[in-house]
Amino acid sequence: ANGLHAWIFANRLHLSEGTREYQCEMNSGTEITLRVDYYRSDAPTRGSLLVRRYQVEDNLGNVIGRALTRKLPKLINRDAEKYVLLLERDQWTLASRQILDEVDRQRAQFPLLDKVDELWIVDTVGYEKGGHAGFELREGRDLVAGFRFKNGALTRNFEFGFWHPTPQSPSE
Repeated sequence: ANGLHAWIFANRLHLSEGTREYQCEMNSGTEITLRVDYYRSDAPTRGSLLVRRYQVEDNLGNVIGRALTRKLPKLINRDAEKYVLLLERDQWTLASRQILDEVDRQRAQFPLLDKVDELWIVDTVGYEKGGHAGFELREGRDLVAGFRFKNGALTRNFEFGFWHPTPQSPSE
């Protein structure tokens, strides 16, 4: 871990925006590939860094295919004015964008997707441990709506291009 920390400290100001791969030498002398998703924000807050391992097993296509096979007929066979599909992200190793990209890759196999009005990603990675959950609606790479909850209370919402804190509920 010290080699990774040293690499981040030495290179943090020179990273290219977007998703890039860098070679990072560890203290043991071995080299690892570090994938960095770096995006600037105009938000008036300090930056943050999240380090996580990404999924080694490439089974996202199978997972998405099973979810769409199971969920789409149940959703579309209901009489509704608007169809909202929720897909859960419960592992740090996946970004919302990866899930949505895979849905797009499989779109031709699932014509019922054309009837879906909105596809939200439900982030439950931190739910069991800290009661955190989130909802994201994206158009392409752009986040257009979002909500964050802690222990059932709304803590932030996304509007006008920024995350905004909400007043804490009396129970917190």
